[in-house]
Amino acid sequence: MVRPRTFPEGLLQRCPGAEISDTNNDRLPSCSFLLQPAESFLWILHKYEVLHFGKSNQVNLLAIAILSQGKYGVSRCTTRYLVVMAAADMMVTITDIILWRFCFYYYPQSFLDITYVCSVNGAMHHAAWACSVWFTVTFSFDQFVTICCQKLKTKYCTEKTATVVLATTCTLLCLKNIPFCFQYEPETIINNVPYYCITMSSYYSEPWWVALDWLDTVVTPLLPFTLILLLNALTVSHILVSSRVRKRLKGESKEENHRDPEMESRRKSVILLLTISGSFILLWLIYVVNFLCYLRYGAYQLCIFSI
Repeated sequence: MVRPRTFPEGLLQRCPGAEISDTNNDRLPSCSFLLQPAESFLWILHKYEVLHFGKSNQVNLLAIAILSQGKYGVSRCTTRYLVVMAAADMMVTITDIILWRFCFYYYPQSFLDITYVCSVNGAMHHAAWACSVWFTVTFSFDQFVTICCQKLKTKYCTEKTATVVLATTCTLLCLKNIPFCFQYEPETIINNVPYYCITMSSYYSEPWWVALDWLDTVVTPLLPFTLILLLNALTVSHILVSSRVRKRLKGESKEENHRDPEMESRRKSVILLLTISGSFILLWLIYVVNFLCYLRYGAYQLCIFSI
């Protein structure tokens, strides 16, 4: 997580006489409304991110409050996954927006900018992203077992098993991301205190750092992306086959439309599954395609901004 202390070249071209002092060089000048178009867009984008943070956290808090009551036709096992997924999404926005972007723009040179603190925040952000991604995988697997594996369903799809799976996943991912605390070095020393985090040059050259970066990319999100697509394909395929078999056994004709509670329940489960996993796929699709282009052409081809 590199936090530049100065704004891009050309930022003050339309603001004659405006300067940023050494002690407060992270704040926008008073005539920031005269920024170049690109920088103005980035500033508007930042404002949108802060607004999005408030709205998304309100939605997540509302979802947690509603789901925790357990009165909305969702099993307690599924509820546990949904609540923890919402909490993980909140942690992503907190570590990214509040602890990084918000403080960078509004409270420069605070204690959060101390190298040791922002290094820990960088690792926490990695862990929060990974947990958010892998909780979606565990939820998809739970729905796959619920719909496709009736014998395993009674043993696996329980609230206790869900708690163990989520806790184990979170613990392993947090341990995996601890090394990211040590990928940064201070950019400057102020009053004998190291400030800001810049990635060490050795991060791009030393074999074990390169291996860790590749492992992190595979674990989040390439492998989850593949698993979710596979689980969704198997689940939908199973439901389509089961639906045909049940219709044949019941001797339904095209004109008849008998109500089947079992198929309606499965249909609702699939809608929930595809809504959540579909959002995940759309969120990470550009990143995955971008990464594949990087492997093919050696440079990012599709996106101006990287995730």
